[in-house]
Amino acid sequence: MRKRRLELGLLQREIANLIGVDKTTIQYGETNRVVPAIRYLPKIIEFLGYVPFEEPEPLTECLISYRRLMGLSRKRMAQITGIDESNIAGWETGRHRPTRRSVRILENFLTMSLFCEEGGLMPQFIRVGE
Repeated sequence: MRKRRLELGLLQREIANLIGVDKTTIQYGETNRVVPAIRYLPKIIEFLGYVPFEEPEPLTECLISYRRLMGLSRKRMAQITGIDESNIAGWETGRHRPTRRSVRILENFLTMSLFCEEGGLMPQFIRVGE
């Protein structure tokens, strides 16, 4: 984040305002003293102009990556999809696989929500059910 900030000639407080955190959070983030809360990842990705983690392969990693990209907790994703939070946790940890019905719900959810409200971020690599 520091490299991008300096490339753009911005101050830490300006980035903090963009992301919605305080200046100290940016200072600690730039020195890897803190990991940003998941809810701030969409704004951080927008600022960086790229996704700062590797593209996922299996369903497990796709769900985790998607939630991170969109700044969703498991609880919030469960509320939105109507799928029990414990099922999402089980899929993400590889303890069990979703049923066909659950895969359809996830596919619909991911397809419908690939675009951010502002039309920016679109995680092309999400491939549920493959």
